Amino acid sequence: MSSCLYFSRLNICYFGRPVFGTLPTVSEEGFLVAVEKENPLVPVIVHVFDNVRFLLYQAKLKATSQRSSDSRRMSICLAELSLRYAHAKFVCFGAKSAGFDLAVLPVLLVYQRGDLIKSLVHTNDETGDNFTVDSVEGLLLGHGVLSAAYKTTDPDLESRLRNAQTEAHGTLSLTQAKEPSYFDNDDDD
Repeated sequence: MSSCLYFSRLNICYFGRPVFGTLPTVSEEGFLVAVEKENPLVPVIVHVFDNVRFLLYQAKLKATSQRSSDSRRMSICLAELSLRYAHAKFVCFGAKSAGFDLAVLPVLLVYQRGDLIKSLVHTNDETGDNFTVDSVEGLLLGHGVLSAAYKTTDPDLESRLRNAQTEAHGTLSLTQAKEPSYFDNDDDD
């Protein structure tokens, strides 16, 4: 499966601005494309996640790591924020591929114009261990990563993006991510 929790980029523009509304997982090559080839006005928020243990969830195996739970919770938060801020690009990238020490997760890296402009390491230090969509949004707003310029101002657009996510992957909530458990999604083909 090529997406962290949701589907890939929608290839649409809204009043001449790119619209994303997604949280895809990218490979090393995809990471370079996501960061270096994006519109220079678009921030690219990269969630570096514990892909080894996260894949255990996808395989329906039990994992007991708090980092796995944090990675899943952060992915759910960022998937929601990708709808609220559809003019910003959000992606997931595996910590193993990025060469990160798992002890510093969750990590958010922010790129613009191909340059790293912000590195938020062990975000739990600022959001608390039981972080929510609102606390992650506050963190990104507080560090100047997100602003009203990237906010989805049309409720109809946000609703269409949300419906597309739900149709593709069902609804996930933070209550499903609080404790490591079986990965609850609809990919049981």
